[in-house]
Amino acid sequence: MTIDRTFLASEDEGKLNWDANNNVMYSVLNKEAVNPYGEYRSYKIMPATGNRNYLTIQNSTTLGKSANWATHHLYAVQRKDTEPQSAYPYNGRDPNNPVVDFAKFFDGDSLDQEDIVIYVNLGMHHIPDQSDLPNTSAVSSIILAPQNALHGDPSRSTIHQTRLNLVNGTVAEAVTFGSKSPKCSFDLGRTRPRLEEWTAEVYEVKYPYEGDAQMIANPGLGGLAGIP
Repeated sequence: MTIDRTFLASEDEGKLNWDANNNVMYSVLNKEAVNPYGEYRSYKIMPATGNRNYLTIQNSTTLGKSANWATHHLYAVQRKDTEPQSAYPYNGRDPNNPVVDFAKFFDGDSLDQEDIVIYVNLGMHHIPDQSDLPNTSAVSSIILAPQNALHGDPSRSTIHQTRLNLVNGTVAEAVTFGSKSPKCSFDLGRTRPRLEEWTAEVYEVKYPYEGDAQMIANPGLGGLAGIP
């Protein structure tokens, strides 16, 4: 068995999908940063809970060009100050000519040794059932983890572990590496949240979209979140 390593050269290759059999892993790396074994130090990006979906309806006449961030699982683009976010709350006003058309981000710029942004689609498909009443719980996530950045398992450096030395199947010694069991008294009543003092604002969802809705207070939250 061998591993084939390839590099994305430009944004023309930046629209990506997870492999159906997990045969492909994506990593963000600097070609000039290697570890003592000659391997690239990088961050690997992997799907986790519920993260294998993208927009079901392609070429929707309702969405138009307003949801081009939802056509793939993840994207890689060169970082630009003129492209701070993948969508905008006003996109729904004119779907065929949205304020932010994510498809225009992919204009062939180089990804080789450039500052890049990774956009991850955390959309999901959920078929409701009676257990969803009255609250629906659906989860989607990814894993972002160092790759070839550490010299070994970091858990080996902690004192919070125990080694049992056996002699003829019997524990002769338990080594705790200097860790001690905590001993103290604490009033757990102090941890009770004061829910009766909690306050919050209540918003009414309005359709069609109205300009005084809560998103206008912070329009930067629209669309996908980028990982610079």
